[in-house]
Amino acid sequence: MRRFAPFIFALMILSSCASADVSTQPSADSSPSVTPEPTPTVSASASPTEESPFLPNMDETPSTSTPPEPDLRPENIWYHYNLLDYEHKAVYLELYDNLVEYIENDGGTELFSLTIENTASVIDGRGIVMRMAWDNPVIALYFGSHIDVTDENGRLIFHDISTPDMQDFGDVTDIRSQIREIKSAADDFLAGISPSLSDYDKYYAIADKLAAYIEYNHSHGAPEQPLKEFLLDKSVYGGLVNRLCACEGFAKTYQYLCHQAGLFCAEVEGNTYAGDHAWNVIRLDDAYYHVDVTWMQSNGDRYFCLTDLQIAVDHTIISQFHPECSNEEFAYDGGKIP
Repeated sequence: MRRFAPFIFALMILSSCASADVSTQPSADSSPSVTPEPTPTVSASASPTEESPFLPNMDETPSTSTPPEPDLRPENIWYHYNLLDYEHKAVYLELYDNLVEYIENDGGTELFSLTIENTASVIDGRGIVMRMAWDNPVIALYFGSHIDVTDENGRLIFHDISTPDMQDFGDVTDIRSQIREIKSAADDFLAGISPSLSDYDKYYAIADKLAAYIEYNHSHGAPEQPLKEFLLDKSVYGGLVNRLCACEGFAKTYQYLCHQAGLFCAEVEGNTYAGDHAWNVIRLDDAYYHVDVTWMQSNGDRYFCLTDLQIAVDHTIISQFHPECSNEEFAYDGGKIP
């Protein structure tokens, strides 16, 4: 079975989210009401210079920050996958392959189900679904909260437990159509970004373009907001198709676009003085750096490529699993390092 680039998995909902608007910013993602939350404006230094349905072009060259090509195997751009042991990785990949095959099977309308026989050891199936969700932000929207797992004497059964009242985005035919919209929008978005750029410049070009491409939804979290709109604000569909979302939508969209470009990217959950927030971590030459595309809307590259010390000035990480960002080689040189 061929393997596809990460393009999708589990619904991680933040309670609120800080936007990049420096004047009147709403308290974001799931707050019951909208309240102002300004973000600081910091002067920026000079900025850097500016296919396959689901899998980028494969290459065996190790990932570097200079062209040409990084290693584009999906396993090398999934952070949480690589925290698993061998047995859990094997189940993760089998589940992923089958779920993507199910999504591409336009003829079937039955709910997703997969049975894995004779697992070699005790497997944490729910943990695999959760980690796949963190690695794959589009499947997250449509399947992450609906996949249940049962263990019957060594047989792992993954099955979609959706009922009609749980199908906020329609039936499987509707979902497949929406996923195609996401992929088409991503292809169009990335078409203007040269594959010959260094990894650093690719990361920056995607972030800079995305900050201008998406509008922050200042009505997100308002009591009258419909549930479907609320969920889309936190999704890749909101970012790429609607072009309107909250911070979690910015982070998931950036993660998805980086993966489509063959680049490592992970989402980070945390908070700021304004409330709960989401941003990303990228990788350059085996070192990691923070990127906050939402706050780049008002502050430019001030929130691109930061170390843990730099981001800690106004962000607090609450994610249990995240890479350490301590290398300063590519770090923003105007950042407020204490």
